[in-house]
Amino acid sequence: MDEQKKKLKRGKQFVFFCAAVVLILLLVECSLRLFFVAAKGSSFFKPSEIVLSDYPELRQIIASKNDTSSRFKILILSSSVFVERFGHVPSLLEERLRSKKLTDYVLYNASDIAQTTRDSYIKHNIVSEQNFDAIVIYDGMNETRANNCPPALFKKNYSHYAWYETRNLFVKYRSMMDITVIPYSIEYFSKVLLQSLYRNRYLPIEAPRPDWIPFGAEIKTAASFQDNIETIIHSNEGKKGKVILMTFAYYIPYNYSNKAFLDHALDYFYTEYSWPVQIWGNTQNVVLGIDTHNAIIRKLASAYPFVEFIDMENIIPKKGEYFSDASHLSPKGSQLFAEVLANKIEELYRKKKQ
Repeated sequence: MDEQKKKLKRGKQFVFFCAAVVLILLLVECSLRLFFVAAKGSSFFKPSEIVLSDYPELRQIIASKNDTSSRFKILILSSSVFVERFGHVPSLLEERLRSKKLTDYVLYNASDIAQTTRDSYIKHNIVSEQNFDAIVIYDGMNETRANNCPPALFKKNYSHYAWYETRNLFVKYRSMMDITVIPYSIEYFSKVLLQSLYRNRYLPIEAPRPDWIPFGAEIKTAASFQDNIETIIHSNEGKKGKVILMTFAYYIPYNYSNKAFLDHALDYFYTEYSWPVQIWGNTQNVVLGIDTHNAIIRKLASAYPFVEFIDMENIIPKKGEYFSDASHLSPKGSQLFAEVLANKIEELYRKKKQ
């Protein structure tokens, strides 16, 4: 009888222990969700929306995930060239599409300043379940900044930037975050702590560290650049939508120097958003990086016959009248860029409507 009482007591203790653990986990879960609601503006019941605090440009796309209409859907993955204030490419593209009598379409611009193919990879991963008729990828310049670090610190997923070290977690945990945020939170807070303790091990997102600029001569981003884009291509293989790859158009005059640029002594069409090459690194290293990335775009376009290709580097003349700095376009350059891209989109649109 005493033995039975002991077993019963142990059983009650085990149940109590399990209930306590569950209660503690629920309290931790609720506390973490409330933290992210306050800090990141996410939904308590849908914490996966944390991603929108870092990529607000995805909000419209995610909101349209149940769109089953026959509209021609265009997704743009790029950086500041597709941000309105840097040359008005988005509005000019819309204008050209309308002039071509394309009415039954929707354009989702998931671009933002300082982005790289890693951002394009993460964003596409988040919306990959949605179907797009055209996915435009235009990257190559900002990637060069990632080379400005010692080889031992470089990470293929760009987590040598604090920015990417935390944003890469979206890909790893997003599918489970609406169930529980605890695994995501553990890794997120541990990485934020390490970033605060070892700041010197991370590459600044705004501009390279002066003492690390010489390391930019080794183009370490080539494999990452290719893998990020190739992953997007593979995920759309067999789908009706087309991936449009473009080489990156740039112009750096033969007599370029930082002083000449700042003195407005070059032939650029200067605007308030003109930036010197030095925010990406050493001029020669930046050119080498862009050329390396463009060569990869050409290789991928040749390797995948279902990919559409625009050699934008050779289409936009390397003249100051087409550029406001090394990578951003002047009004004339933006108009040409928008017209060329609109022609390709129209071609795909007409094929779908046949």
